[in-house]
Amino acid sequence: LADRRMDTAWLVPTNSARGSGFEDVCSREMLTETLAKGLKPAEVADRFAARSVAELRADIPALAAEFGKKTPRSYDLLVCGNFMRMKRKDPARAVVMFEVAAHLFPKEMDTWYWLGEGRAEAGDLAGARVAWTEALKFAISDDDRREIQAKLDHK
Repeated sequence: LADRRMDTAWLVPTNSARGSGFEDVCSREMLTETLAKGLKPAEVADRFAARSVAELRADIPALAAEFGKKTPRSYDLLVCGNFMRMKRKDPARAVVMFEVAAHLFPKEMDTWYWLGEGRAEAGDLAGARVAWTEALKFAISDDDRREIQAKLDHK
């Protein structure tokens, strides 16, 4: 878009936000800021893949400190985690990224929601329930509450 000098104000995924792990819309400014700060999902995934899950998990406080300096919002971390989960088929490392996001943004529903999704996909249903229970505490909309409650009732 930038190379063709197209005047696009918003980027809208063609798949559902819940299905993809990405927000409904993203401004060009948000995307530019994310890329400028170095949170490129493929590079973050490569970096995580070079370490064991146990090493990453033991390093969550340091990862949180590092990534906290690079982004003021959970969105960037959730995109990286969902890239690992969906594109790299690596839910265990995605869970670590979601744990970093929950550490940095503990009062955001989305951080806990995606932590639950990652844990469920990695086979940790008890951990998923804990995360979804936290997500329910911070849900604002009735739709979000119903979706989270359905996950808790189903799993």
